[in-house]
Amino acid sequence: MNLKAFLIGVIILFLVFERWSPVHWLALAMYYESRDESFSGRLAVANVVYNRVRDKRWPSTVRGVVSDGRERGKSCDFSFMCDGKLENPWSHRSRHWLKWLQIRAEAFGIWGMHLVGINCDITDGAVFYKRRDTKSPWFEKQIKAGKIELVQKNLGAHEFYKFK
Repeated sequence: MNLKAFLIGVIILFLVFERWSPVHWLALAMYYESRDESFSGRLAVANVVYNRVRDKRWPSTVRGVVSDGRERGKSCDFSFMCDGKLENPWSHRSRHWLKWLQIRAEAFGIWGMHLVGINCDITDGAVFYKRRDTKSPWFEKQIKAGKIELVQKNLGAHEFYKFK
């Protein structure tokens, strides 16, 4: 087998199996939810994904957490999963491609730290977040009922919450 055929085979395998990779799903969440934020804002979104993976109330995989609700026709916690658009950052304008590659590299690093047991959680265990500039009746109802509490207010454009 020559090197060219081998490399083409590796690329094809990567493209087929990459969609199942936890790094891919983590990067999707970081990209669509916080791509225009600082690294700490993107890390905080990734932290919510992994905090949910560890919580028995959500699926136990990154892909399961990010796509939760989509298969059952429920509303999605990650809104980009239910907006009817294709989840393919490569289909965006070329100026976003470098950002996608940067976020994929960050997601790979965060996944690696999670894999070896390094805790990089900067959200104090948050399992929910919302943009600071939006009102959410659901969040207000949960806070008033004493079910969730604000744990981080100034990480990127979001506020982060966890169960009490």
